[in-house]
Amino acid sequence: MKYWRSLVFLLIICLFSACIREDLSHCPVYTAELSFAYYGDGNRDIFHDKIHSTDLFLFDADGLFLERYRLGDSWLSENKTLRLSLPAGDYQVVTWGNLFSQSQVLAPDGVRHIDNYRITHPDYNTSRPLTTNDSLYYNRSRFTVVSDQVSQQVLLLRSAKIELILYAEIEQKSGRNPEKIFDPDIRFENLYTNYDFYMQLTGERVTFAPVKQHAYSGKGVLASSHVFRFPDSNPITIYLKDKEYYIDYRLSVEEFMRANHITVENWQEVILPIHIIFGERGNVLSVEVADWNVIDVDIDY
Repeated sequence: MKYWRSLVFLLIICLFSACIREDLSHCPVYTAELSFAYYGDGNRDIFHDKIHSTDLFLFDADGLFLERYRLGDSWLSENKTLRLSLPAGDYQVVTWGNLFSQSQVLAPDGVRHIDNYRITHPDYNTSRPLTTNDSLYYNRSRFTVVSDQVSQQVLLLRSAKIELILYAEIEQKSGRNPEKIFDPDIRFENLYTNYDFYMQLTGERVTFAPVKQHAYSGKGVLASSHVFRFPDSNPITIYLKDKEYYIDYRLSVEEFMRANHITVENWQEVILPIHIIFGERGNVLSVEVADWNVIDVDIDY
């Protein structure tokens, strides 16, 4: 019976879906108004600063999929509220911000339930290297539509990512191979790249090969990735290898955070900046929190 009820709801929503467009002349009275907000770690709404698209997935009270609404940057810049004409009843809604080229939505064929939906990287389980996830944000809410009333709901998003940044450099004193650019192989290991629709991490841990940017001096390299949220206690490691400078080094992110009194929990906008300086023989001279003011490379968050 609940499947038929969901089908009826879906038919009604499809009939009214044109009401999101500009022509509202034949639209019924709206019964639900959904607006978006994101405050980061402050008390000011910075939704438009951080989020440039939203994908809103509507489910019925039992978690059966009804409709997906894709709201792009131009729509969000002109509208603060998504107005829908929904039959009376209880609903669930999941919102993802910034689902772009580094994200895909997976759902089974047939009857689709909220428990079966996944967000994953398009290159997950392929031979292509993973470089970064999208800068994702998330909300899951429930609301009720009552006859002859307008249900108003603010969807308060939260961060679903951490920016992991490494700056590694060689402190070269002998002048050996002055023309050689320091270009180590860099890997971010033991990360997840799958969320379910409760923003719980799923699937197997993976390795990222982050995009690198070389310093003007040629003796430093910046590597960064947006990665899915992880706790202070984690098995994530950063691995660097360079035969020219005899580097074969692995850093525990958890140990680095503990040594520098860093926590990523209970914060929204998290950047974890790591600065490693190697000697010419591959010895580690220092591992510290990066200070961008003394690094000769453009940092673009």
